Amino acid sequence: MRFKFSLSTLLKAKEIKLKQIQKELSTILQEQTKLKEKLLELEKEEKEAYPDFKELRMKNKIFPEDITYFHTYFETIKQEIKSIKQKIEQNKFAEQKKREKLLEISKEIKGLEKLKSKELLQFNETIKELEAKELDEVSIRNFRNRTA
Repeated sequence: MRFKFSLSTLLKAKEIKLKQIQKELSTILQEQTKLKEKLLELEKEEKEAYPDFKELRMKNKIFPEDITYFHTYFETIKQEIKSIKQKIEQNKFAEQKKREKLLEISKEIKGLEKLKSKELLQFNETIKELEAKELDEVSIRNFRNRTA
């Protein structure tokens, strides 16, 4: 007689779901890291370009088309920074939701594993009881055969 957990299929499905959510969370975290790196790059680029613009203005070596170019350039960088910050916030929200789902499924798995442990203990007790009954029956038969 072998032990078979009555909810083993559900437990396996939950474990698969847990792994899937862990992968999704990992992807979100990787994307978050890339976004933060891109944000730092853009902020650095903006900080490095601004002194160049200021220097040209001070020396009166700037032409109207240069002003337009720099203005467009800085606006583009600011828009990209704003866009990346929004994506970072969206990712934080998605990360939080995945972590909540991960916690929820982890709790469900722990509950199922506790139930499995209880069922296994009960199964082992039943096996012991059956073995004890069989031993008693064998002992009774042996006793009867000796006395007969």
